[in-house]
Amino acid sequence: MAGRRIALLIATDGYQDPGLNQLRAPARGASELKALLRDPAIGRFDFVRELLNRPKQEIETAVEEVLSDRSPDDLVLLYFACHGIRNDADRLFFATLGTQLKRPHTTAIPAAFIHQLLEECEARTKIVLLDCCYSGLFHRGAPMSAAPVDVESALVGRGTFVITASTALEYAYEGEQLALDNSLSAPRFTGAVIEGLSTGLADQNRDGVITPEELYTYVHDTVINQAGPEQTPTKSGQCEGHVELAYAPWIDASAGPAARAAMAEELALGSLLPPPVETVDRGFICDAWEGASRLVAPIGRLENGTGGDLMCVDFSSRDGNAAVVGKLGSGKTTLLRSLIMSLALTHTPHEAEFYLLEGAVNRLGVLRSLPHVRTYAAPHEHSTVEAALTAVKAVISTRRTLFRDLDIDSIEAFRALRTTDRIEEGAASDVFLVVDGWLDFCWEHPEFADTINRLANTGLNYGVHLLVTARRWSDFSTDLLGLLGTRLELALDDPEESAFDAALASGVAVGWALSRRRRFRVAVPRFDDGAGVAAARESLA
Repeated sequence: MAGRRIALLIATDGYQDPGLNQLRAPARGASELKALLRDPAIGRFDFVRELLNRPKQEIETAVEEVLSDRSPDDLVLLYFACHGIRNDADRLFFATLGTQLKRPHTTAIPAAFIHQLLEECEARTKIVLLDCCYSGLFHRGAPMSAAPVDVESALVGRGTFVITASTALEYAYEGEQLALDNSLSAPRFTGAVIEGLSTGLADQNRDGVITPEELYTYVHDTVINQAGPEQTPTKSGQCEGHVELAYAPWIDASAGPAARAAMAEELALGSLLPPPVETVDRGFICDAWEGASRLVAPIGRLENGTGGDLMCVDFSSRDGNAAVVGKLGSGKTTLLRSLIMSLALTHTPHEAEFYLLEGAVNRLGVLRSLPHVRTYAAPHEHSTVEAALTAVKAVISTRRTLFRDLDIDSIEAFRALRTTDRIEEGAASDVFLVVDGWLDFCWEHPEFADTINRLANTGLNYGVHLLVTARRWSDFSTDLLGLLGTRLELALDDPEESAFDAALASGVAVGWALSRRRRFRVAVPRFDDGAGVAAARESLA
């Protein structure tokens, strides 16, 4: 008989001790992880309990309950997102709501306590995810001593697999204050876990199953390749036998190899465009594309479409603001990246430029080397976000004056002046403000929604466009939704909320989308069959 799949998620982002900085995202990350674990297409967990900002005793009781009375066939997942405290003896503690930095033994949760319960737990498969500073200390499993600690011997054979956000040395603890300038404040580790599970990218051998080892490899590679201060996820231990931690959302693990391969096929963006060429005056560009320099960008292929049935977005029209809506893991950021790459491959930096506001884990940031990208920022980077919005406002303000001074009466007339000497080179580009994760920015910036609404209301008159993603159409106000003329809909949590047709929406799989009641296959941001986004970025740079 198959055992139960049980998870306990513990997140603390508020602390009474002033020496512990408030964290911004653990609660939200835990909630997203909970949804994924409970998703019958991804986690398939039977029971998931979430504890947010709870006291030490309640957390310790919950940990003991979830690890006690387990069957050998059970799978148990334990997740901590909080501050990690390292004392002078190199012992690790997990901070809780009432933790006092001077009294970690009695007010925080000792890592040794978790170790002991894991050793006593009879479940053969135990997976521990630790998103906290100094989490690498957990691998030691014992107080420091003069003799070296053998991590593997402490864990191997007990069926425990531990993935930590950092090594034992990362993040600094100075006196009574955690030295966090929050340059690592975005939850990169948890974000990578969520991304790997929700998109299925952690399924590296594409067999439909995500193992703990595959998840670690994906998270490690994702985190260390992100910009910012160094952070290195680590692992220890091993599971007994083949462990199915999660399932790739678009692949049926029970299908045969041929069926799985067919389902895993991707439509590369490069297959929709003519080959890019190096031009004398326009750089590296797909100059033969009929929509080049005209703001027409291919992003996929219509259902049952032949070679000519491309799905394109036309930003030159009054529908030049676009919204991409879909549930967690539906592929919103992938579609957005393909759209940005499509525009970058068919327009010069003097024709299209981007301000990227990214709520995901560096999914848009990987495009930052494109010469078209002016800036990129995450929700917590307040000054950079404000600077981006100020820059876009300045574009509109400057063009208002320019239109009046040059007697320009339309955006079409303005674009026609790009090749003349009446406008300074680079001053007539179409500007795209990209917001990947609408609510992430609205929660972090109280005036954000009002500012964006004003920009979207005026922007198209001056060649300024809004590209925005959300999980539900209802996340947008009625006023803003009315300004989003191009609507791209991926798989929804509730198809009844479709902007087009509930029946059509119920049949949208991952990798597909709807637009104007037509279904299309979304292109992935791959340059060609042999090169990825990085290759295209290097070519364009």
